[in-house]
Amino acid sequence: MADYSKQETLIVNNFPELRLAIKREIQQLGINNIEIASDGKAAIRLCQQKSYDIIFSDYRLGEGKDGQQVLEELSVRELLKPTTIFIMITADNTTEMVMAAIEHTPDIYLTIPLNREQLKSRLDKLLHKKAHLEPIYRAIITKNYPKAIQLAKRLLTTDTPYQMACLRIIADLYMKMADLHSAHKIYNQVLAERPIPWALLGLGELQFLKADYSAATDNFQAVLKQLPDYPLALEWLAKIQAIKGDSIQAQSTLQKALAISPRVTQRQEQLGRLARQNKNYEVARRAFRAAIKTSKDSVFRSPEHYFNLVQVLTEELTATGGLQNKRLSAEAFACLNDLETVYSADDELKLRIAICRHALNHKLQRRSEIDRYMNLAKELFDKLGGEVSGIASTDMAGAYLREEDYAKCQALLASVVEKFADDEQLMATIESIIDDKTAFNRAVEASVSNNLGIRAHADNNLQQAVEYFESALKVTPENASFTMNLVQVLLKIVKQADDKEALVQAQTLLDNCAHLDNKDYRYLRYQQLSRMLSDIQIGH
Repeated sequence: MADYSKQETLIVNNFPELRLAIKREIQQLGINNIEIASDGKAAIRLCQQKSYDIIFSDYRLGEGKDGQQVLEELSVRELLKPTTIFIMITADNTTEMVMAAIEHTPDIYLTIPLNREQLKSRLDKLLHKKAHLEPIYRAIITKNYPKAIQLAKRLLTTDTPYQMACLRIIADLYMKMADLHSAHKIYNQVLAERPIPWALLGLGELQFLKADYSAATDNFQAVLKQLPDYPLALEWLAKIQAIKGDSIQAQSTLQKALAISPRVTQRQEQLGRLARQNKNYEVARRAFRAAIKTSKDSVFRSPEHYFNLVQVLTEELTATGGLQNKRLSAEAFACLNDLETVYSADDELKLRIAICRHALNHKLQRRSEIDRYMNLAKELFDKLGGEVSGIASTDMAGAYLREEDYAKCQALLASVVEKFADDEQLMATIESIIDDKTAFNRAVEASVSNNLGIRAHADNNLQQAVEYFESALKVTPENASFTMNLVQVLLKIVKQADDKEALVQAQTLLDNCAHLDNKDYRYLRYQQLSRMLSDIQIGH
């Protein structure tokens, strides 16, 4: 039986009566160390100050963050330790509400009124499990993934009742480390016993990364056979359909996923992009508006949602003018005003806002405003120097194209292609406007070599993987993702063969990625590889 007397507990609820009722109920279980948060913002603040063992959060929390957004932010910001039990409570059991909560994986999902015996039974089991796996979780918290894997494997040699939990942890960590070969072994081991959805989904994701889309589709379909309304499997199928060029079917599949669970911001944004590609502007507008709305109080709030909506609205503007143009342009300018208010301190966002205003005024044929915002964009671009993202650089190239300055447009695109050849979405945008097809095709060739390297690594053909990654880097030497792929393989070679030359090469390559900003999506991987390299060097 679990000892509840020492469990630090947080109740998050905006109704005083319900807070009191939950507090009384859990006190009957022996929980005494209880703190209260009346809204999501207060809950985040308290979790910044201390770690809790158990969190009871209502789904609906009034104005501001809801329970789902609290769970998302605690997870993303790593304020929720792996041993914490997060319990989502709601009086609403509609499919939309249940799916929205479950998709973000609380430990327990309960409806009011609470059943004390049921709650105690489930808490007892979870506390025992998390205490049993605590050494593994401690290693994960410090991002020492190799140690966590070692501990989980050691536990598998015992008669632990948590064999499947250990296997899932190991597979997840191998995927985080991009060790697809080792992850594949774990998924096969699990699936040899029975077709468990999480293993089918994980294997499908792995096969997707290896560009084995047929096998990935089979696994996602197998998940849907067991769980017909599982949105994440539908989302992966939509990605495959889009890659295969069937953007209409991909849009339909994603709309089915959103009909089941519409409150996932990233999925709404993905639908918007597909609908825009399909020239289905009405669906695109609705999706981007939904992304803005659902992310209003979320950690996933992003200026990209606003930019996407503005770009769709701009594309819809016509030369004939009229009332529709007025509505579309008014909404676009309002979006940009919101962006300037929220993100005014960020020079790159100021640059992209200026470029959007240039595009809008270009469509509206306002010459003085066109010149004003083009000059501002040039000034901001020069101020940023070389520290401009791929998407901002591509936006700037588009502005030069509108101004018929083809030389600057193409030179800028050529530079982006070399640095960001692994960004498929960005490359698809560039392909439609770049004239230098030779440079573009070289980048595509490098991306193909990189994908072959990923596949070779997953199959544990390390020397072949090195050759593919080196081939990719010969064409695009500044691509940080390709560089880190090669570093990872070299570190694996060092571990297996104590290859000192490979260690020196890995250090040199990783030094080339030291410029990555902590806002860059590749920065976390750079940190992880730096730690792995440091651990190996200490061992030597």
